Amino acid sequence: MGRRVAITGVSSQWGAALARRLERDPAVSYIAGIDSRPPPPELVATEFIEADLRSSSLSRLLPSTEVDTVVHCGILWYPEPGRPPRVLHEINVIGTLQLLAACERTESLRSVVGELDVVALHAQRALEDLGDLLIVLDDENADGTLGGFHAY
Repeated sequence: MGRRVAITGVSSQWGAALARRLERDPAVSYIAGIDSRPPPPELVATEFIEADLRSSSLSRLLPSTEVDTVVHCGILWYPEPGRPPRVLHEINVIGTLQLLAACERTESLRSVVGELDVVALHAQRALEDLGDLLIVLDDENADGTLGGFHAY
């Protein structure tokens, strides 16, 4: 049995690119794409799960996927046109907290991957509850390369 991966923000550029890559990886047997918007149509092996990260329903949905890895790409970097700036905060902060709460309830989960600034700074208490499950991406290198992975 291969890896089972959930990707939040699967309709985003980063989430869709990761899903495309994982769909070609024979070591991955299941991909769940979680987003409030549908992913690109070329993602044929990714199961789309329509959900808003800000909703507590994620705590019911995520455990049912039996994933071993969650990759958090459901981050907004800039306010979207036509949406109030508070939505940026709600999705990034409240959404990350709801996701981490859902991760706590997912017994099959072994790894959570996310961007350092958003995950670590906005969800410190939830990080402590997850213990050593969390791996974050640190993109602090000046040349734009990935700085590395950190387990918390």
